This record gives sequence, C-alpha cells and structure tokens, in this order.
Amino acid sequence: MNFDNLIACHECDLIHERKTLEEGETALCQRCGATLYSEKIDMVNRSLALNFAAFILYLIAISLPFLGIEAKGIVVEINLLQSVTALYQQDMKMMSVVVCVVLLIVPAVRIVGMLLVLIPLKINQVPPYSKWTYYFVEWIAPWNMVEVFLIGILVTFVKLGDLAKVLLGISFWAFVVLVVIIIASNVSVDRHRLWDQLDTRA
Repeated sequence: MNFDNLIACHECDLIHERKTLEEGETALCQRCGATLYSEKIDMVNRSLALNFAAFILYLIAISLPFLGIEAKGIVVEINLLQSVTALYQQDMKMMSVVVCVVLLIVPAVRIVGMLLVLIPLKINQVPPYSKWTYYFVEWIAPWNMVEVFLIGILVTFVKLGDLAKVLLGISFWAFVVLVVIIIASNVSVDRHRLWDQLDTRA
C-alpha cells in the first residue's frame, strides 16, 4: 500500500485513500461527511490572479494615507507605516513590533511567498525552493491578522465618532479590499492538491 496516497479526516481521523477528482469535485469523509480535499476549478490561475491583486493593494495600503482625524479645523493624517513608528515613539515598543509583524511583515511574506510558488507552477516548473517556500507560507499563516486589525479599526471609528471627524484615506479602502482578496485567495487553494502538484512536478 502506498502510504503517501492516504489522507486522514481532520474531524474524525478516519483514513482514506486519495482518488483523482475532476475539477469542481470534493472528496468527503465516509464516516462524518467532512471535506477531505477538493479539486478547485482553475486553482493555479485563480490563486495567482488574486495574489497579484493582493500585492498591488498591499503596496497602496502601506504607502498612501490610511486615515485622518479632523477636530477643531485641524486635520492629522497617518499611513500604516507611520502608525508603527508612532507606537514606537510613544514608548510602546513591544506593541509596535507586534503590529509591524502581524500587519506588515506577515501579509507581505505570505503574498510574495505564494507568488514565488505559483508563478513557476503556472509555467510547469517547480524550483527546489518551492516546497520550502509553501511550507513557510503555511507555517506563518496563523500570524496573518489583517482581519482582526480591520475589526479593531472599525471599533475605533465608533468610539471616535462623537469626538472627532474620521477621514478615510485611499489606503483604507485598499486595505478593506485587500482583506477580502486575502480571504478569497485562501479559499481558492486546496492545500493538499497544491502540495501534490509541487511534489509531482519537482
């Protein structure tokens, strides 16, 4: 028996033999009905397009004004990079490091990492670094917290509503779309199938 062709259900641990699926089909656990793996339609092209879009939106989100606050005729604007330095200057060094990692570094590494994996795969080439790159991208995935940051920003808007006028910059809207694109990118990829493609074409 080829043990490399076996997969365990992440819900009930029942062992299944992997079978070839047609595009759009999904393999379900025979015991509990949980999804084991699926054959996403045009997975590589879709994921590649989404990650390219995410890369462009990321550059916009970190470079242009994110938000501003207007109070008594005075307007103060800030971008995401300045928010990290502002925290550091306010003697919140640990917080600035955490924000820098989860908001700036991890999303950038994940997006660039996926592009480094998908672009060669698109042209039927798998460089030696592809497997390790994808492994690292999945390893740091739990630290990707852009959704949490967006929720925190929305809560802040509510609290500041009575004190000052909040001005939303171009990069704020780019960031909102970026969050949606990142979620769509994660959903568009079947991790087992992508790993199999990296393994078979290496």
